[in-house]
Amino acid sequence: MELTEILEAILLILLIAFFGYKVLSGVRASKKFNREWSNISDSQKEEFLKNKGTLSKWELGSFTKLPKPLACIGNLLALVVILFIVVVAAGIIFQ
Repeated sequence: MELTEILEAILLILLIAFFGYKVLSGVRASKKFNREWSNISDSQKEEFLKNKGTLSKWELGSFTKLPKPLACIGNLLALVVILFIVVVAAGIIFQ
């Protein structure tokens, strides 16, 4: 196995890990925002948004608006896809 193949596989794994981390941290941020949003009263929502400042795309997203079983299945499918790509990249490294 050549050094370039190893470096390509390592780069692939790092890219997958980075984007997987970004997606999972975004989902967590969305869940946290939706949890806080649902716990405050309607009169306090405008003040909450002012204190929050600018909202990220993740916080405005609808990741957690799915019913619980569908949200769990979606999260599991995302993890399975990420793990599959990592296994394929590891297979390339240790070929």
